[in-house]
This record gives sequence, structure tokens and C-alpha cells, in this order.
Amino acid sequence: MKDDEGKLILVVEDNLTNLDLLSSLLEVHGFRVLQTTTAAQGIAAAREREPDLILMDVSLPGMNGLEALALLKEDPMTEGIPVVVVTAHALASDRKAAMRAGCAAFMTKPIDTRSLIREISHLLLQEQKTLRVVRDPIGRKSGLYKTRKTGRARKQ
Repeated sequence: MKDDEGKLILVVEDNLTNLDLLSSLLEVHGFRVLQTTTAAQGIAAAREREPDLILMDVSLPGMNGLEALALLKEDPMTEGIPVVVVTAHALASDRKAAMRAGCAAFMTKPIDTRSLIREISHLLLQEQKTLRVVRDPIGRKSGLYKTRKTGRARKQ
């Protein structure tokens, strides 16, 4: 089994065809998938479920994906989750805006499925390397936690 199999990926995409295609691709590669169709739903799902990675479209109804990304990066509960922006906006200025907002990777549609899976696996491996073991919040010796580099505790 690959190290990234079974990891939870949140897909935030309002186009149902794209949502189904991305979800199917991820599931075929062993990932668990959580789907939302708006930025607000995506933020709520990220806070509640703490996915290992988020795929975020930019053009979403209501709040756009870059605004959602900025909010995720400001929140201590979600700031350490890598976000891959997936968009039809292919200009260099779009890429710069996404990187400024805090995305870990930027991919344009139509998606090259091999590149997407390779990028996700790379980011999850990188994320795994940034996990560290620390004492529990009370400082007891017996309770060890793994935490993202942001300090968010996750009991293992």
C-alpha cells in the first residue's frame, strides 16, 4: 500500500461533471474523497473533517476559491492543510494571485491527471515529513501527539 492511500482529500468544485471526474480519479488512486460545491461549504468541511489536502476551484458561486483559500490560511485549524488550486484561469497573474493567497500548487484545466496525482502524492509526502511528535497540551509524558508544523495537535 502506498503511503498516501486512504488519505482524505476535500474537493471544492461547483461543476458537477468536474467534481465527479476528480472524485473518481482520486478514488481510483486510493484516496478518500469529500465533496463540496461552494467555498463556504469547503471551509466548513475543512474545519470539521481536517482533510489531508484540498483541491479548490477558483470560480465558485458566492465566495471565490482564492478568498476561501485566504480564510483557510488565516485559521489555525486549517492553515497547515495543503491546497491545490485547480482552475481554468491560466494567466501568470492568476498563478501569482493563488500563490499569494497560500496555495501549495496551481493546476490549470483541463487537468493532466498524471500530473495531478503526482503533485498530490508529492504534497502529501512533504506534509508527512513536516509532522513531528510533541507532548500533549498538558505536558504529560504519556500522551504523544503528531502535529502539523503549524502546531495543530492531532492525536495518533
